[in-house]
Amino acid sequence: FFSIQEPLPLQLMKILDTKEDSYGHIISWNHDGKSFTIHDRKELSKFVLPEIYEHYTFFSVFLRQLYRWRFTRMSNRIDDDRFHHELFVRGNIELCKTMTTVDADREYSHSDPESSDNSSTLASLLGLL
Repeated sequence: FFSIQEPLPLQLMKILDTKEDSYGHIISWNHDGKSFTIHDRKELSKFVLPEIYEHYTFFSVFLRQLYRWRFTRMSNRIDDDRFHHELFVRGNIELCKTMTTVDADREYSHSDPESSDNSSTLASLLGLL
């Protein structure tokens, strides 16, 4: 269903947006559209993660990847699997494409490389301009 080459945020957004009927009981957007919740870690590992990762279906790998892409847990409780990222907003794929990883050497920005002013592009996507 998804390309292995596609970055995690894009794959995750597609799953949340297009597979809600199939996976809504496992992972879903929160009402604000600016965060999501993992409802069932075991089911996520069994059914959803194989669509994202070819060989890894461990929740711990997925969690590391979320942190690598700068998602934050919305609670300090280890059993509260609600996550947020300011650029990960329901229905805004263009904003999602501007997300980068924490890796200093290998940033995976999917914004237009021809654009010399990414800050104004980001501000525009956020509705600040």
